[in-house]
Amino acid sequence: YKGTEYILDGFGLRPAFWRAPLDNDYGYNSPKLLGKWKEASQQPPVARSFSIDKKENDNVRVVCRYLYPQTRSEWEISYTIFGNGVIKVDNTFEVSDPQAPMIPRVGLRMQLPDSFTRLEYYGRGPWENYIDRRTSCFIGRYEANIADLYEPYVRPQENNHRTDVSWFALTGKKNALLIVADSLLEFNVSNYPLESFDSGDHRDDGRQRPENPGQRHNCDPKPAELVDLFIDYRMMGLGGDDSWGAQPHEEYQSHQTILKLPNISRNDFRDIFINKHFMSRLPKLSLLVPLLFLSSCSLFKELSSDDVTRITSEYFDENHDMVFYSTLSLLQAEQFTIV
Repeated sequence: YKGTEYILDGFGLRPAFWRAPLDNDYGYNSPKLLGKWKEASQQPPVARSFSIDKKENDNVRVVCRYLYPQTRSEWEISYTIFGNGVIKVDNTFEVSDPQAPMIPRVGLRMQLPDSFTRLEYYGRGPWENYIDRRTSCFIGRYEANIADLYEPYVRPQENNHRTDVSWFALTGKKNALLIVADSLLEFNVSNYPLESFDSGDHRDDGRQRPENPGQRHNCDPKPAELVDLFIDYRMMGLGGDDSWGAQPHEEYQSHQTILKLPNISRNDFRDIFINKHFMSRLPKLSLLVPLLFLSSCSLFKELSSDDVTRITSEYFDENHDMVFYSTLSLLQAEQFTIV
């Protein structure tokens, strides 16, 4: 974009369902109980189907559908490219297996060049927080170096998640990326790939000196020359009633019957972009930046291309001429709990 590469080595946005197991996760054998979602996350993003459709007003719609046989689930991504440079991205996730295990996370993952060095966000902080560990973290505007976003637990594991986030921005000397939610999202961003925190099916092999000590001590993970980014609708809680069998409380788990998304009207969307209080919380970036707008509702099915153009033009100037919209709808076959 504008001569700057934002996607590292082709690792663009793709569905993500896994997190590096915690000590609490190993306590109830999470890697084996929920391992199907890890397999789904590691599956190469090869589209089951791919179509291009030219719409009215010279708009083009590209649709990719991914199949995850491990959990009898499908994820559809639709890109609608408008003539004014706006790209609307819709995501639909459907789980048809009523026996599918709870989902560690529901979101998207991508990797960016390590030229992105700074994070600024509006959400809970300043330290890491999770859906069941956030009372001490207050809503505010926070900044950090991406290189510092590593919590050195004695044994490496999932760390530095953020919840209740309205927007976050990743910046460098010559590039910037602004991600905005219509309501709230969660995220992880780090120079340490998820795999550097994942100890596999077992925390260790039971010996004092294991054969592979890669995730044995907090000094074992090494930063990579990249930025690993997760944009999540939701990650399950940490649990911790005990660490030898207790799962996260039911309200902090992620099942297809629990994940229900709000249905926001067209007027609600307009209010977001004319609400001076909301807009005043956005960062003022001097660089030419693309904006990734993530919406957890079926909102854009109600908006025409003229609506999108007019609403965005009320706020976004020429410095924000590439806008990505994303909607995420989760559906359960035979029991539609959303939209």
